[in-house]
Amino acid sequence: MGRSNRPTQIERARQWIKKGAVTRDDSDDELAADDQPWEWIYADQYAQRLKADQQDVEDGKSSRKRKASAISSSGDIVGARIGRFECRLGDAVLLKAEGGNDAWVGVICDFFYDEDEDEKMANFMWFSNPREIRNKGKKMPDVLDNELYITPSWDDNPLSTINGNAIVLSPKEFAKKYPKGTVPRSSKDYGKVFVCRRGCNTKTATYTDEFVWEDIYGGEGDLPNLIKLIQSQTKATRKKSGPAKKSDAALDANV
Repeated sequence: MGRSNRPTQIERARQWIKKGAVTRDDSDDELAADDQPWEWIYADQYAQRLKADQQDVEDGKSSRKRKASAISSSGDIVGARIGRFECRLGDAVLLKAEGGNDAWVGVICDFFYDEDEDEKMANFMWFSNPREIRNKGKKMPDVLDNELYITPSWDDNPLSTINGNAIVLSPKEFAKKYPKGTVPRSSKDYGKVFVCRRGCNTKTATYTDEFVWEDIYGGEGDLPNLIKLIQSQTKATRKKSGPAKKSDAALDANV
């Protein structure tokens, strides 16, 4: 039987990530050549490394949390690699947007193999650029240059769209790391560092209360609480939806 003309899951995903992305000057700088395949990393391969990371946390040597409870069995897929590049559950990564040097930023929530598409895939919880909020009356007035909102939106995309790691910080940690206010172009992290202090449902322009990123998220073990916080505080019925004073009906009329 011939293949349907209906867009595949991958095609729909790639169409979705064409707009609203962040600008990134480099491309594929961390990844291997296209002819190298992605490989799964299983829990047993990470067990010793995660145990060492957990010990570092307990000893105060690491600022990144590694929670042993994230490993439930040795057969679980906990990450993926291509060449020397690795990413794992809970990591923030850049995803290629078609055309130009744009990229999306998302947190990896799951890895799986899609038999219909014959692709290794991941499920991502998306960050959103403030430019995606079309209602001018509901835009936050204090948006920072490299600010993103974590959103209650998820989608599946092939691993082939991943374009490197992303670094997400609170404004305070960003200022501490980059006192001049910008990431130097000479830095290997240029184009990969963002700040996040709010969640937002971009469709309704409903915001969470302001938070400190490092307090609410440190890796895979914090994903359930992060999701719960974002979902509960960005419901359409929430009254604290931004700086606007007008009614939603009046604002929607101005979109």
